Amino acid sequence: MDGFMVNNVFTTKEMNDNYYIATALHFKSKTMKYLANHGNIILVDANRNLKNTLQAAAKVLKNNKKLIIFPEGARTRDGQIHEFKKTFAILAKDLNVPIYPFVLKGAYEAFPYNKKFPKRNNVSVQFLERIEPNNKTVEELVEETKSNIAKNYY
Repeated sequence: MDGFMVNNVFTTKEMNDNYYIATALHFKSKTMKYLANHGNIILVDANRNLKNTLQAAAKVLKNNKKLIIFPEGARTRDGQIHEFKKTFAILAKDLNVPIYPFVLKGAYEAFPYNKKFPKRNNVSVQFLERIEPNNKTVEELVEETKSNIAKNYY
């Protein structure tokens, strides 16, 4: 659902240039498989084919498209920020592309983890200052991104 919430801030043309990395585990139903096959979604299986995922993601970025990654890899179960996966930072560092962090405010309240359907709630997307990978380690990129998001999340 987070991808749909983020898409609300983009024009149709911009949405066509947006690609998402998503966990394959969440795309098993017929509806979700259809969305994955007909949307700009790169499915990730955390247990295999990480190399293929990184290659597909790199191809998107090399073609001047946007790659939207939710660095926690899953919806928050408790409304708190959790550990970030490093995929986004590895790509930014290896391809020397900036990171554009954003915060989805109200998303957890609209669709808590234990609910099957979202409820009506104000959800907003706040884009933060971009982060350049220059001379930073992957770990520094992860920490800077997480810190900036945390400052604006609460």
